[in-house]
Formats: sequence, structure tokens, C-alpha cells
Amino acid sequence: MSSWNAQMRWTVGLTLVTVGALVVLAVPALAGPLSPDATFSGDGRSRAGDWNLGYQSLGEKAGLTYTAGIELGAGSGENSLIVAKYGPAGDQQTTNSRLLNCWSTPVSTNVLIDDSGNVFVVGFNQNGLPGHGFVAAYDANLTPRADYADESATGCGHGTATITGVARVDSFDLEQITDASFDVDGGIVMVGRIYNDVVVVRITPDGFVDTTFGVNGLMRLRQPDTRERPATIAVDSQGRITVAATTEIPGYAARAFVARFTPDGALDETFGDNGLRSIGAFGTVSLAHGVTASDRIVVARADYSRVLVHMLTPDGALDDAFGAGSPVKRKCDETRRQATLRDLVLRSTGGRAITVFMHCRSTRSPSMVLGLRSSGMPATGFGDTGVRHLRSTDSVRDAATTDASKYLYLAGGWLYRIGT
Repeated sequence: MSSWNAQMRWTVGLTLVTVGALVVLAVPALAGPLSPDATFSGDGRSRAGDWNLGYQSLGEKAGLTYTAGIELGAGSGENSLIVAKYGPAGDQQTTNSRLLNCWSTPVSTNVLIDDSGNVFVVGFNQNGLPGHGFVAAYDANLTPRADYADESATGCGHGTATITGVARVDSFDLEQITDASFDVDGGIVMVGRIYNDVVVVRITPDGFVDTTFGVNGLMRLRQPDTRERPATIAVDSQGRITVAATTEIPGYAARAFVARFTPDGALDETFGDNGLRSIGAFGTVSLAHGVTASDRIVVARADYSRVLVHMLTPDGALDDAFGAGSPVKRKCDETRRQATLRDLVLRSTGGRAITVFMHCRSTRSPSMVLGLRSSGMPATGFGDTGVRHLRSTDSVRDAATTDASKYLYLAGGWLYRIGT
């Protein structure tokens, strides 16, 4: 065990979690701004319309795009989860808005789409209601799936409504869900936190908490006298679950680490140092990660005014073939602007294996996109630095692409489609 991990004295408890990942970075752009695809919704973007907080998450498959967000209700606490489907031309084909809980706001973290076209929106209910994680399941036309999970009821003083197709994670005092991913068996793993601990939960393909995962359905990573904050989750080709998170030790800034778990929710001690791998020095402010088709792990972290991208081998060692043995580093254009990492996406085709999204904290700074090859070199079309800007100052909240897609989809106040 390394000196850092020995100092941390990690212990493992019981908890369930799901994660996904994407990486973005910023520097002076030499390749010009990215332009939205003009064939998508007329000018390359679609407005969130009456969605009060814009798009929070999105997913794409076979040219269809699904977004999720919040629709504020007229009554106090009557805020609904709203999901929309867009066709290949950017036309909004259908929406579904429904109230999941009273006196809380549904925050969506992921939109996952399976090979049959079923749509799963993962998130949690905000506003002081711990334990209310959810997975809302729909068919391809956004009709709630009656065969997923048990029926439940909700009501806000206007009668009681039956809710179908929603799996609820309410047996643990979850404070937040930060990411989710499909596993190799068609279930969903999600990562979040309980107090200062990172937790992972698995939902079965039919919509129930998997009580065989971890301990009674929960994988819990606990460290005394520190505060852990989960970021993203991903699943490799062998079903192993990786989680990227930060830890804060008294007297130090946050430090990034990656933990790996077996498919049944035990800490995988063959990875890194007894299941954990610290990343870089202290000072990480935001983080994302993903797993490649060859089970290498890409980690992007924001360190004040810059973003650093690392590559790990399947056993948790630094990959010397990436970036000439050093992390790829990019800084914000403007001095004293703090970098915020938004998302990271991976794909195995198209000359751009890694895409990282970053925003510098300035009203004048557009979001920036870093495109890299699997070697760490700039991707085709991204100039000598690998960085391009979005034309708009709209901040990216989520991104999606698939190996079969020609496009990159970005969600924020608008839904963008960028040709790649």
C-alpha cells in the first residue's frame, strides 16, 4: 500500500453506486470555434423552451436524442421531471412530464438508452429529502414502462396519482446521485454519497435494488476524518465498476482517486493499491473519467485554472504510452480564471478517442472542448493544441456520442449538435 493510501486507512462498508464519465479541457484555441451542425433544428441547436433550468442531461442512440430536465410547477414543491425526444433533424417529437415526489425537485444526472431503444433517466430528488434516488424507465416513445419496478403513489394536495416505471432508491439515506451507467448484465449502477462517504448502488434490469450487490445492496467506501465526493462511474468489458472521486484530508485541498469494484460490489484489490489509485497532487476541484474498449481508464481533473488528462492501464498503473508519460495539460485562456470540468466522452472511431469539456469561470468565456487521440496527441481538426471553443458562452452540462454517430451532442441552456 502506498504512503498516501496507508495514511488514508480506507475501510469498505456496504453500498450501491453507478457512474459514467467524459473529459474536457481548455487552452488558447488555434483551430477556430466549433460550429453547430446547421442541418439540426435549422441552426444546429434547439432551445430548452419553457424548461426553467434548461437541459440537465442527455443521451443519444441511432440518431435519436433524449434530454431530461426540470419543469417547475405552479404549486410549491410541484416540480416535475420532463423528458423530450428529438429526431435526426432536431425536431422535438414527443415529451413526457410527470411529478415523481412532492416538495422536492427531481435532478436528472443521466439519460441511458439500451439496445432496444428503452430510455432510463437516473437522478435524485433534491430539497432535503435523503434516500430518494430514482430511475425512470420509458419506451422509445417516452411512454412510462409498466413492467419496470413496482407502482408507487404521489400526491400534493390535489389527489393521489399512480406512478409507473420508476425504481426508487429509498432504503438508504442517499444525499445525492452524481452519475450512472449500464452494467454488462443490463442493470444500472449509480454512484452517490451518504454523508461523507462514496456509495454505489445497483438496480436490476427489472427495476429493483439488487440486494446481492455489496452489503444488502450498497457498496460504501468510508475513510475516517475525511470527506469524499463522488464524481463519475463506468463499467469495463469484464463488468468491473470504476468510480472517480475526490477526498479531502484536514489541512489539505481535495485529491482525486479512482476505486474499482468487482461486479458483485466488493473492492477489487488487484487494482492499484488494494483497489484504489490516487491521481495527481492535491488541489482537484472537479473530476470525470471513462473506460475505453480495452479497459484503460481515462481520468480528467480540473486543478484551479487548468485541466489535466491522465490514462491508467487496466491494473491501475499510469500508462506511459499516453502523453509521452505525462498527463496532457491545458489552461484557461484568461489568467486567474478557475477551470470547471463539465464532462468527458470516449469513442473508438472517428479519429478523436477522447473529448473533454471545460468551462472557465467568467461571463465572457465560452465552453471549451479538448479533442485527443488515444495517444494523448491532438485529434484531427483540433489544431496543434487539441482545443476548440464553442461559439456560445452557454455552459455545457452534459455531452453524448456513440461510436456509430457522426456527431457530438451537448446540453446546457440549448441542445447542440456538432459535426465531427
